[in-house]
Amino acid sequence: MGIAIDYSISLGTIVEVGSIVAGGFIALGVLRQAVKDMKEEIKEMEVQIRGFAQALVTLAVQTNRLDNLEREVRDLRRGRGFITERPVGED
Repeated sequence: MGIAIDYSISLGTIVEVGSIVAGGFIALGVLRQAVKDMKEEIKEMEVQIRGFAQALVTLAVQTNRLDNLEREVRDLRRGRGFITERPVGED
């Protein structure tokens, strides 16, 4: 009473193993293409992010300039700053 092992290979077994291997190669090819596509999309997104970063820097500089200009106008209204003449009507 030993263990009986059937070493015969049927056509169904060969087809089954072949379809599993072929499916694996197909899945591998699809995954490689998906990774390539994702790499290209990431590169495009990096270019867009650089553009957004440049726009944010420009916006920050403009905001700083406007803040400085507002401060200067406030100072001039209070009589501080580079006022070289008296306003007309004040003697």
